[in-house]
Amino acid sequence: MAHLILTKRTYRDQLTPGNQATADFIHSLPAFSTIHGEFRKMRNVLFHRKMFALFNFLYDQWQPGELQGTKWKGVVPQKSFEQFRKDLIILAGFYRAFYRLDGSVRIEAKSISFGSMDQEEFEELYSKIIDVGLNKILPQSYDKKHLDEIINELLAFS
Repeated sequence: MAHLILTKRTYRDQLTPGNQATADFIHSLPAFSTIHGEFRKMRNVLFHRKMFALFNFLYDQWQPGELQGTKWKGVVPQKSFEQFRKDLIILAGFYRAFYRLDGSVRIEAKSISFGSMDQEEFEELYSKIIDVGLNKILPQSYDKKHLDEIINELLAFS
């Protein structure tokens, strides 16, 4: 069964179907049926886009520096957006740790999918990603407010 989506459209505390699958499900219920379930407020998709605008801006500004051109076990490492994004999340403190077979610990970025992170935690992550970006990537001439304004301007053009 598809996930049911309900939307509060009025101030009368009434929920209405948010998609066709939900409407079909509700229509199939006999009159006076009672149902229960777990409900979560959906995350703001526009803020999700803002996070990726931040990731993209920081990635464009990032230069690997002195490691460029060096080889690791015969392979020249490449700049990777996906790894960069995960590293920012880890540096922001949003990670999980796992033991490996050799006894070492592997750090893995937390998922930022809609089902894995609520809006409040996602906004906290955004703020900490800005801090990491300012400390690790951007010149000292930027501050938190200025960087957020740049990201908002980039979103206006997309």
